[in-house]
Amino acid sequence: MHCELTGVGYHQTYSDAAVYVHKSATSEVIILVIHVNNVLSFGNTETGLKSVCKQLHKIFAMKEENPDWSMGFQLIENRVQQTISINHKQYIDTVLRCFNMHECDPIDTPLDHTIVLSERDCPTTDDKKTKMKSRPYRELVGALIWISVVSRPDITFAAHHLARFNTNPGEAHWKSAKCVLCYLKGTCH
Repeated sequence: MHCELTGVGYHQTYSDAAVYVHKSATSEVIILVIHVNNVLSFGNTETGLKSVCKQLHKIFAMKEENPDWSMGFQLIENRVQQTISINHKQYIDTVLRCFNMHECDPIDTPLDHTIVLSERDCPTTDDKKTKMKSRPYRELVGALIWISVVSRPDITFAAHHLARFNTNPGEAHWKSAKCVLCYLKGTCH
C-alpha cells in the first residue's frame, strides 16, 4: 500500500506512519488515514475527495461504506457548531451481547474501589485454571481497551489494569471485567 500511495504522490507523515497526505498544485489537500484494511479520506474540497476515490478504486479492489461509520463507531459532524463527535453505542451494544451482558444492570463506576485486584486472585490449582480457560477474558479486555482508545477514556484505567492479568486471570478479574461492561451499559450514550 505504501508503494502504491507514494507512487501516486502521497507522502507518509512523520508523526504517524498510517497517515498519508497529498497536496495538489491547485491547493487541494487530501489526507488518507489507514487502519488495517480501512481507509478514511479527508479533503478540503468535494471534487478532490471524488477524484481520490476514483484514483484509489483504480489502484485497489475496494468498496465504499458509509463514511459516518468506521471500525464500530459513528462520526457525527455538526457543521453549525463546528464539532465532530464519536458515538460508540452500537459497538458497546455488540460487545455487551457478545459477552452475554446485554441485560445486565448498569452501575455507576467502572471498577469497584473496594476490590483490590492482584496476582493473589490468579488461579493456582489446575481445576481453577481450566475453568478460567473457558472464559474469554482476553477478548473482553481487548474490547474494553479498544473502546477506551476510541471514545471512552473514562474506562482506560480499568481496561489497562485488567490487562495486567491477561496471562492468568482469576474469577475476581473476570467479575471486575464484567463490571466494566455494566458501567458501559449505563453510560453508552
